[in-house]
Amino acid sequence: MLMVSITAMLPTSAYVSIPRLDQVLAFRDAELIRLTVIETKTGIALFNHLWEQSADSMDEMLFSGMLQGISNFVNELLKKGNVREIQLDQGRLLLHQNHQSPAIFVLVTNKSFKALREALKSFAEKFIGQFAPNFSNPSNIDQFLPAKDFVAECFPFVPKKIYKIRQEITK
Repeated sequence: MLMVSITAMLPTSAYVSIPRLDQVLAFRDAELIRLTVIETKTGIALFNHLWEQSADSMDEMLFSGMLQGISNFVNELLKKGNVREIQLDQGRLLLHQNHQSPAIFVLVTNKSFKALREALKSFAEKFIGQFAPNFSNPSNIDQFLPAKDFVAECFPFVPKKIYKIRQEITK
């Protein structure tokens, strides 16, 4: 019984001693692709962050316009609120909208779990907190570039080297 108790305590002590270990472990099979902030009135992509640069990545204006159109269409058709997630066979689009700002925050990933939603919400709050006055002139997207610092703050559990390792494996 003593050995069983000690064996059961080892994983528990790891979770307690290493903050966010559960999020890191949950993320090991997840892949973040893109984080985009879209201004809702014009459909302009205010900010884009790609975790992995790929040759087949979509044009950001096309991407933001498509999402804006889908969101508006579904909202008008169903009148049941905003789109929060779009599920695909091998991917997810997580959407977060704060009604106090004219922006939609979109995270493109292959999995959806609570830590990603919380990170997206945290990013949205920081973005709105710093750039709310800049929403009056959304065509100047350079003013939103400092938001790249929020990505590292809000998504600290994303392994930075995982994409390089994946690229080496696929070669």
